[in-house]
Amino acid sequence: RIVEKEKFDFNPGDALIYNNTGFFILGLILEKVTGLKYEDYIKKNLFDRAGMSHSYYCSESKIIPNRAHGYDTGEQGLQHAGYLDQVWPYAAGSLCSTAEDLVKWDQAIHHGKILNEKMYEEFLSPTLLNDGSVTHYAKGITVTEDHGQRMIEHGGGINGFLTENRFYPKEDLSIVVLINSTGPVSPQFIGDKIADEILGLNKKDSLTFSGDLNKYVGTYSGRGRGQDLKITISKTDSTLALKNEDKTTSLKYVENNTWSDGNTNYIFKGNEKGISELRMDQTYGYYSLKREQ
Repeated sequence: RIVEKEKFDFNPGDALIYNNTGFFILGLILEKVTGLKYEDYIKKNLFDRAGMSHSYYCSESKIIPNRAHGYDTGEQGLQHAGYLDQVWPYAAGSLCSTAEDLVKWDQAIHHGKILNEKMYEEFLSPTLLNDGSVTHYAKGITVTEDHGQRMIEHGGGINGFLTENRFYPKEDLSIVVLINSTGPVSPQFIGDKIADEILGLNKKDSLTFSGDLNKYVGTYSGRGRGQDLKITISKTDSTLALKNEDKTTSLKYVENNTWSDGNTNYIFKGNEKGISELRMDQTYGYYSLKREQ
């Protein structure tokens, strides 16, 4: 109702740069409803309640003791990250923290200090598509499976910094990885290695597909995240191969009509007449591509 009654002075195109327009708008609504600045509300109602004494709204002008500088990767290797005024990311970013504080956040959010039981259940409820398909993305968080158990996870990135925060409820385990550069190693890779050490190796033997590979072969196209996608599926002697632009990747059979490249699940949809659609489940994104005739 607030959005309908009030007009906010911002350009939606600016928020789209971060692919987080919803968070941007929610920050504006939060300020309108509470009468507090976004950064003040976050400190009082989130950071202070979780005991996060080293977390704050980022600033390019304040002197912060022991603050890490960010680095980007250029043609000659690492270089200082490009300047970013924190006014722009706003509620879609612009929060600075430490690994220790983010573990405190995990304990607070997953043990009732921030949300009540009903709100917490809604927070972790995955998005349903119109046809009933379940995605891994909930309310600003991903809920998936890793090492044979439930994992609640999200990563992030901004000029000079990459992050990964994952929580395993069964083990009450947090794995937080913060890197003050944008390459060459990803925080997800390090998080996987840490999880392997703690939870055991996460290796699954791929199943052998015994059906007809020909039914999957074809070209599939549709809208991806900010761009059009066109994927060609071909077959080898024993499996499927996926070609996206100039890159060809071999796929492993998972189950039913689902295949994987290790990062993305490819789910083929159809009926007795044949395959008509390819779903790409990337955890953070879920795309539907139609088979070209």
